[in-house]
Amino acid sequence: MTDIDAAIAMLSSVDTALRHEAIEAIGETGERRGIGPLVALLRDCDLGTRDAAVNTLISIGGAEVADAVLPLLYEEDDAALRNMAVEILERLGGFGVSAVIPLLSEKDEDVLKFAIDTIGRCVLSSAPPDVNGAAASLTRLCGHPNPNIRASTAITLAKLRAFSSVQSLIEMLKDDDEWVRFSVLEALGSIGSPDIIDRLLSAVERDDMSRLAAIDALSNLVHEDDAKKVMPFIENRDISFAISTDTAVRFMERLGGSLEDRDKEVFLDILKARLGYGSIEEKRQALSGIRLLKYKGAIPALVAFAADLKE
Repeated sequence: MTDIDAAIAMLSSVDTALRHEAIEAIGETGERRGIGPLVALLRDCDLGTRDAAVNTLISIGGAEVADAVLPLLYEEDDAALRNMAVEILERLGGFGVSAVIPLLSEKDEDVLKFAIDTIGRCVLSSAPPDVNGAAASLTRLCGHPNPNIRASTAITLAKLRAFSSVQSLIEMLKDDDEWVRFSVLEALGSIGSPDIIDRLLSAVERDDMSRLAAIDALSNLVHEDDAKKVMPFIENRDISFAISTDTAVRFMERLGGSLEDRDKEVFLDILKARLGYGSIEEKRQALSGIRLLKYKGAIPALVAFAADLKE
């Protein structure tokens, strides 16, 4: 029988081999009294000792281990220590998520981002017991002043498959930061909410800043089955006038063979306008889009455009 008190005392030995022997003994018993001393060994000068302590803490597991390593996220001057804490929390799965959720109200932005990213990693390793609690806390961060926090929030909400956050993410599509918008778009696609197209169309109907962002998101998420829902909105003159050339082309690529001739006429009108007053790049995109249409009705427009060229 292992003498746990002796093993815990041996963790302080100057002899590396004895420390390893003690870590192994505690790991075999899962003795929770060893958690604190094992966390202290994460600062050990020997890499092997640190690795052994990490693995034993993970094998012991539970909320007590998660709570014990949480303070290490505040170690600003020791990235290795922080990374070990994140690894342990990640491997603890749901216990890691539950421990980290309170940090989502943290003012220290470095700690806050560690908390957000750690939740995302924990979710990938196992299903957390409090997905709704994590999603609710994360959704409140969608308007955080730091764009890195907002982007990480969107990515983690996607990993949580947080259907309840879809509306907040749609509002984030009008974010000033391009990386945030990209992260939100990725999140919306990953969450895969069954009503995501309907929600985006509702945003298109609103005459506010989110309209064009919602249209752009739709162009990345629609499928051929959505054509009958989407085309009435694209036909709207206010929208077809404002839609960008690359967004129109993405719609055509994703809606593909489901487009009827009347739908092709709508896109042809959009692209003809770009041929008339767009930049050189927009004209190139418009021509590529017209080619995608494979629509004989486009021939007169192409002939007229060619006739107007100076070269």
